Amino acid sequence: PPFNNHRVRRAVLMAVDQSDVLRSVVGDDSSLYQVCHSIFPCGTPYETQDSDGWMKQDLAAAQAELRASGYKGEKVVLMNPTDQPTIHPMGVVIDSLLRRLGMTVDLQETDWGVGGAAAVQPGAGGEGGMERLHRLGLGDQPGLAGDHRARHLRGGLVRRLEKPEI
Repeated sequence: PPFNNHRVRRAVLMAVDQSDVLRSVVGDDSSLYQVCHSIFPCGTPYETQDSDGWMKQDLAAAQAELRASGYKGEKVVLMNPTDQPTIHPMGVVIDSLLRRLGMTVDLQETDWGVGGAAAVQPGAGGEGGMERLHRLGLGDQPGLAGDHRARHLRGGLVRRLEKPEI
């Protein structure tokens, strides 16, 4: 919990503004990134365009969806690797976003090794496992990035890709 509830996952998808996350890594030069409404990198075999419109970047709609989900303030453990300069800023942005959304967040800033060890532990964040660990895929290397993500991402927002339970 709480990401075992598809409506909670949907609320987060509705709230995230990819531009904010990407700008945290590369700055304001929009030529350095591409907004892509897909769970996996665009231009790869794993691309999943948001044909249902859940990636709205609409915080008010996301807050309404979170309320409708029955979310009761369960803690979300967000592992944020401080030794990864292309990942750490994204965790800071997502921490702020989840709090504005109305979620209870336990931001654990640690090194990549500790976060990676927690990622393979069974159980949710409060039980020694994890809820979210930020990872960065290389969209220009679909075989490497896509295959790695397909095998290793578990839990969180990408646990279930089937429709309508985004």
